[in-house]
Formats: sequence, C-alpha cells, structure tokens
Amino acid sequence: MIRDRGVETLRGHTRGAVFDAAVARANWPTAAGVRIGPEEDFLVAGGRVRAELHLPALLLTVTGEVTGFEPGARIEAAGTQGGIFVTMAVRFADNAEDPDRLDPVDTTLTWSFEARLPHWLAMLQLPAEAAIKAAIPVLKARFIANIVHDLEGRGSATD
Repeated sequence: MIRDRGVETLRGHTRGAVFDAAVARANWPTAAGVRIGPEEDFLVAGGRVRAELHLPALLLTVTGEVTGFEPGARIEAAGTQGGIFVTMAVRFADNAEDPDRLDPVDTTLTWSFEARLPHWLAMLQLPAEAAIKAAIPVLKARFIANIVHDLEGRGSATD
C-alpha cells in the first residue's frame, strides 16, 4: 500500500475561495508522466474524477466518483482500474471565525492519498510503487501552485 498525507497553509484566503480555486484549476498540465484532467472529467457536478499515471509498462487511469462533497469543505474520491485501488481526500479548513485572530485568515489543506496494488501485479509492484511515489510530490506541487495562481487573480480576503 502506498500512503501519503500532508498539510499546506495558504494565507489571506477563506476555505471557500481556496476550494473554488481548486475546482477552477483542476485541469492541470502534463508533467513528469502524470496527467490530470481534462477538467470536465476531473471534478464536475456529477462528481467524477479522473487521473492518469503513465508508469513503465503500465498506463493507469483512475476514474471515480466524488464520495463526499460539501462546498468549501472537502473533496473525497475513490477509483479503481486494473486492480489498483486509489482513494484521495482533500479537506479545506480556515480560521475565519476565530475571534482571537489578528492576522489574515489562514486556510489549511489536509490531504491523504492511498493506492493499493493487487497481488497479481507482484512483478510490477516495485516499479509501479516507485513511479506512483515519485508522482505524488509533483501532483501536490501542481495542485498548490495552480490554486495559488487562481487566487492571485481573484484577490485576498480581508477579514
């Protein structure tokens, strides 16, 4: 099993704005063998997600349903292909309602990612796991960079 968890804090933007930016920037460009999108497949009202990982001797396309959806709060998805099962969750929380807050609002993104490979892929397990593990930092970096880029175009929250 491959697991990754992490936290990122963005200053000056409410969780609703960060969530909206995440949805707006879902069509990430191709990088390092990873492609996310197209946007209409990644996250739409029907709740579909799609991700492609181009691994040695294996093209993995994960398409799943959004299993939980609360605007401005979280995105959860699960998908499977070729016996590889993937789940992801991104939660959005902010301190906008903190009465003791003096600084601009902070939004915290907490994500978790899990991938399970089937036993019959034992021959490809190590290279597939290595490729997926190498792709995770690229995915996270693109995710945050694209959100920040979108937020910069919208402006900051002042309260």
